[in-house]
Amino acid sequence: MLRIDFALCRIALFRVAFLASLIGLPGCMIPYPNHEVYEGAEVTAESLSWLRAGETTRTEVVKKLGTPDIDFVDQRVIAYAWSGQSGGVLLVAPNGGSSVPIRMRRALLIRFDTDNRAAAFSIVGRPTEIIPYDVRVTSFDAEYDDWRTTLNQWLAERK
Repeated sequence: MLRIDFALCRIALFRVAFLASLIGLPGCMIPYPNHEVYEGAEVTAESLSWLRAGETTRTEVVKKLGTPDIDFVDQRVIAYAWSGQSGGVLLVAPNGGSSVPIRMRRALLIRFDTDNRAAAFSIVGRPTEIIPYDVRVTSFDAEYDDWRTTLNQWLAERK
């Protein structure tokens, strides 16, 4: 009797373990493109062919791109920002599925020399830990902290 009970328990445990493994199977992750800009106007590297370090003046930049989103007068840097979605991931599992967007926050930073000519520029990612993507900033101080972090990282990379 003891052997039969053990055998039955073993079969029952195997069935439970097999069922649990089926339920807990990891699903697939399928990336998909979905490029959307929610805030600001996106600037691409291709659209900046006219911008040349040492040649293009601040006046020309503002004439082409408009008023910057923020002006770091003390650092002679201006910034244009945009945010949105660069794609998504479809999660498919045995017990359901969902879609997760891949969010983006980017900025074009342009530093000018003492003659107001572009000295350096690049498109950078902005941090998401400070201000979540889907929360609108109501405090200028919070937004400024986000910008200051982005600027400090960018300037540190150029030293």
